[in-house]
Amino acid sequence: MNDVYHNDVRTFLHNNLSLCLQIFYRWKQLGMPDEIDFYKLAENLRNRNKFLNGKLYLDSRNGADDRRTLGSFGFNLFYMNLFSMSGKLSFSNWSGLCSTRVLQYLHYGNDKKSYSSLLDFLVNNFDYQKSQIDHCIILLKTYGYIDTKFTKSDEILFYEISEKGVENLKLVYSDIDVLYYLCIDTQMPSFFFDEDLIKVHDNKILVNEDIPVMTNYRYSACLSTVVFILFLIFKDFDEQKGMLTNPKHSLIHIKNAFRLPFGDNVFALVEDLIKKMTSSELEIVNGALEKLINCLKNDDSYSFIDHGENGLEPSMSQQVFHSDDGSGLVTSPPPSNK
Repeated sequence: MNDVYHNDVRTFLHNNLSLCLQIFYRWKQLGMPDEIDFYKLAENLRNRNKFLNGKLYLDSRNGADDRRTLGSFGFNLFYMNLFSMSGKLSFSNWSGLCSTRVLQYLHYGNDKKSYSSLLDFLVNNFDYQKSQIDHCIILLKTYGYIDTKFTKSDEILFYEISEKGVENLKLVYSDIDVLYYLCIDTQMPSFFFDEDLIKVHDNKILVNEDIPVMTNYRYSACLSTVVFILFLIFKDFDEQKGMLTNPKHSLIHIKNAFRLPFGDNVFALVEDLIKKMTSSELEIVNGALEKLINCLKNDDSYSFIDHGENGLEPSMSQQVFHSDDGSGLVTSPPPSNK
């Protein structure tokens, strides 16, 4: 507990107490059945509650993830500081992977990294703005994802990733439920809303009625998370491409050091959700993926997808989510660069 919660016993206790609110609310949604496995229900809700902290959803824009709130364990790793950004969000200026890149850079090797080296690496290789990097560093430090070390001899501030940072990086990219709640809280390019690519489940509760509530969680979580994962993979490849062509890149020999750390279980969980979907729901999900690919294909700033005379050529999207015969969705991770 100490390492994962960064030795913050108070946060551990308050976050687990707020989990009781999640359990009770979900029990009410299920119609308050007499026979229910509360332990299993608690385990199903535990990871999401590390970020929700007893709430029904994240609201990072209005500071609902404020660290000063008792029990606040984690924050939305993909949320961005938009104060220094002008114009609408697009694929090219979306920098939601900045916090992930900070953790990845600090996680590689055992040596501490100075602020100047961290800033130089992220600016030169990922073209992030300094204000965005500073914003991510503050959040990561505030929530205990990274630690600071200060040497009196050379008066240089160093950063290193904490055990909490390591574990949360794994959690975010390995739990489809967590990804879903972070997805619907994240600022996305405008075409996500123009094309209605994100769905949110109905979190209502029927007061004084002992009947289950149909939340459509499975459908909403599957559609939104599949689209979000594909978007993150495309963005990752686009940034990786920039890294490999950057002459200032000093870590080019590190194989997959900065590939997004999706766990294999994420794709397995998506596959399980897909198997439970109706044919009409599956058709909508496939349609959403095609909309995403077409939006990216029409984005001049995006060069990873092939632009052929016959339209979209087979690309990483088909390898990640589409079967070879076009019969539907599959969920195998993309091949690694070897």
